Amino acid sequence: MINFICAAFEGPTYYAGRDMKTSHKGLGITEAEWDIFMPHVAAALDSVGVAPHEKAEFLEITAGLKWDIVEAPRPVTA
Repeated sequence: MINFICAAFEGPTYYAGRDMKTSHKGLGITEAEWDIFMPHVAAALDSVGVAPHEKAEFLEITAGLKWDIVEAPRPVTA
């Protein structure tokens, strides 16, 4: 996970693991579970003193992975 996060932020680490969709396939993660998870991520970042700008950036990148992790149809957008 550390290598994945570093690579997602264009750090000096190469991530050679599975993509998020493959890693979470079949786990049945729901949108409700995702909605519970995200505030825990934010609280964890707060607990270790991540600055607001970096926290927002991390949460934005994490939110972009939602539909690779949640096994639900993508919402229809206009």
